[in-house]
This record gives sequence, C-alpha cells and structure tokens, in this order.
Amino acid sequence: MALAGLVFTGLLSSCEPNNPEKISLALHIETTFDNEPVVFDVSQHVNQAGETLVFKRLDYLLSDFTLLGGPNGDVGIKGSYAFVNAKGGAGHIELDSIPVGQYTGIRFNIGLDSMVNHSDPSQYGPSHPLNPNVNKLHWDWTGGYIFTALEGTYKHPGHPESVFLYHMALDRNQRSVTVSFPMDLTKRNKMLHLDYNLAEVFRNPATFSIEEKGDFSHSTFDNGIVEALVANMGDVFTAKHLQNK
Repeated sequence: MALAGLVFTGLLSSCEPNNPEKISLALHIETTFDNEPVVFDVSQHVNQAGETLVFKRLDYLLSDFTLLGGPNGDVGIKGSYAFVNAKGGAGHIELDSIPVGQYTGIRFNIGLDSMVNHSDPSQYGPSHPLNPNVNKLHWDWTGGYIFTALEGTYKHPGHPESVFLYHMALDRNQRSVTVSFPMDLTKRNKMLHLDYNLAEVFRNPATFSIEEKGDFSHSTFDNGIVEALVANMGDVFTAKHLQNK
C-alpha cells in the first residue's frame, strides 16, 4: 500500500486473522529540524556548525521493526520493510497483528541487512518498498541499496551557496535505532507520532560541518563522511505522543 511519504510491508510471523488478542500500531513520521517543520526546497535551517541548509531530498529505507518490552518479551515483525520519501509528505506505516500488552518502545534499522541488501531486486512486487521502481534507491553497479539519500544546499558564512549530496549505503552503514516510549496496546488500535529530526544528522556525538568534512559522498573513498553522518543518526527519531486510531 502506497501512502504519502512511505510504503510498508511486513506482518508478524504468527499472524492470525480476526484474533482479538492482536492489535495494530500505526507510525506517523514527520520531518523536523529542532521542532521546526521542514519545507523541502523552501525553509532554511542552521546546523550546529553555523551553516544555513535548504533540504531538497530525504529518502530512506527502514527494516526489521521490533516492539520492545512486551508481556512475553520483544516482538519482532518478520519481513518488515518501509520506504520513506519525506519530501512527499509525512510517512505513515501500519504494523499489524501485534500481541496486546504494554510495551516500552520500538526498534528498527535505517538500512538493510547484508542478505537483503544484496538480494535480487526483481523478486519484489510492483508496490513493495524494496522494488527499485518504488524507492529509486537501488544501485545496480553495487548490487545494493542506498539506505539514506540526503540532498540540498548549504551556505557557510562568507561563502557562496553550494550543493551537498550524501548517498549513504553499504552494509557497514546500516544503523539500528531504538525509540523508548511507553505504549499501552491493550484495548484499541493506536498511532505513535514520531519526529525525524534532521538537526541530529549534523551533531551528537560530533558536530558535522559540510564545509570542513565535504559536501559529496557515495559512501566510498570519502574520508569518513558517511561514517560520521551515520554515527550521528542514532537519535534522529523521537516519539512525541500516542493516540487512539
């Protein structure tokens, strides 16, 4: 199913239709910059290094969703993948057939594991998030996917405006993300609102200056550009609130 900003597939391996002991959780993802909405191609944002940024593209792949701290432990969602086109609108994802209970958070990966990353992309159906025609993130010449494509312009004080382009790929640049947030999934289907904070890509644990580090990378021979960006991405996602659907 294609929705604004995101395509998702994946069910629990123990899915049982019409089972009253199961519940669904939707994830609604907004893109922000320190609580300011990001309007692609328009809004300006200043990063930790004092550079003024305008974002043109933020596309990424998510995988391996796991609900944490349930009544019987963590609940992994088998075969779960999502493609987010942030410029296309807020991402929306449905996680179905979750055992009812109290949970402490959710974990997922930005990117794909090695086996899936190097699998044959022709196996995926026309609406599958890993279909290259859907995500436009597959590199034929590497046999793998771009995990995050981040593009835009930047202006460092005293310098003309320039373009930045970061295509974060390769197995080693998969990034696990844990979002801690108490979730009561016992009575009604719920929606968890998440923020993707682009400011965090350029800080914590290290300030990333585009002017100093470099404004272009395809993840190889880049003097550590993508490695530094991925290291900062562990806390780009935060949970805001949980509501009934």
